Amino acid sequence: MLYLDSSSSAHYSREVRPLVDMRQCFEAYAAALDVPIVYADTVLDIAQHKALADGTMADVLMRTRLTPTAPLSIVDRRAEKVRAQVSPVSTPTLVHIQESLAAQESLFVLCGRRGLSSGIICGDCKVALTCTHCEAPLILIGPNATLKAPHFFCRRCGTRRSSEERCALCTSWKLEAVGTGSDHIAQTLQKLFPKSTVTRIDGDTAKTDSQATALMQSFVEKPGILVGTERALPYVGSIPHSIVLSYDAALSVPEASVGVQLLNVLIEVRERSTKSMRIETRIPEHPAIKALTSRDLGAYIESESATRKSLGFPPYGTTIEITRTGKRDEVQRDMAKLSTLLAPQVLHFTPVWVHGIRGTSAIILLSQTSVLPELLGKLRALPPSFSVRVEH
Repeated sequence: MLYLDSSSSAHYSREVRPLVDMRQCFEAYAAALDVPIVYADTVLDIAQHKALADGTMADVLMRTRLTPTAPLSIVDRRAEKVRAQVSPVSTPTLVHIQESLAAQESLFVLCGRRGLSSGIICGDCKVALTCTHCEAPLILIGPNATLKAPHFFCRRCGTRRSSEERCALCTSWKLEAVGTGSDHIAQTLQKLFPKSTVTRIDGDTAKTDSQATALMQSFVEKPGILVGTERALPYVGSIPHSIVLSYDAALSVPEASVGVQLLNVLIEVRERSTKSMRIETRIPEHPAIKALTSRDLGAYIESESATRKSLGFPPYGTTIEITRTGKRDEVQRDMAKLSTLLAPQVLHFTPVWVHGIRGTSAIILLSQTSVLPELLGKLRALPPSFSVRVEH
């Protein structure tokens, strides 16, 4: 028998070539040995639930409800007053941090990602713009080689709509792009609490296990505020208080299983918090957050399964993620050529533009009921400057 821990984690997917999902290698290895696999996670991915329903996987024991742990507070940032610049941390949470530090109780601040995390909010009512199909937050894209004007875009299901629209809640035209990351949050907290130690663990500060261990040891020896991304979670034990900031944008990444991954992260953080947990969000109605507050995991799985089925996402369909990274003008030229190449098989072609240390990246996510041989041949013929990831 083989054991696959944290089976819903995104970390099984390699970020460098070959772009292999190591879970598939694990399953092939188990099939070659003719031994069963035990999938283990707080919330199993929808693929495993579908396999259970289809009878292709043996029955398993899994939680459908969460046991009560530290008190959970949801801070709805839509209720904030309009300001020229939106702080990455709300005033009530800053008060909570100050009180915790005064009581000499440490805090863990979890951020959605390092760097900037983009999203769109209404400047008047502070509601976040979300996709009408899959409820993921929208981002602003364009203009670029394929778009003459800016558009709102869902990185999860590919829905695109004009940016010349009003807020659905208050009809305001004041729609604003917002975003922050772990570095910005750590700098902000250090300025606000200069007498406290602020430690940051993310992909920039802890590239190796030894670096992460050293940073965590430093935090344990001199407690204060630990700011980190998911990179920090394996090194964090029980902690009095936890705060989740800027995670809304993490829900908009172009990956079908992002909701299950987020829910597992939030559950993991809550179970390590001994006194309190706070989540700051502009989309408190998101199914993953509602599942955490209600502790009803079964209802979430049913809802997520229905959403994926309607969108043709895995395990009910196939998604193809194509990425081209380099100088912006070269990327724009190549993505325009790719649009023409895929036109007979792909009707909706809207790249997501991401700026990183390796240059500008354009990412498209295609949802297909099946990968036709003609399309597969075109994908295989792409030059090495393109990376292709297929999920089914």
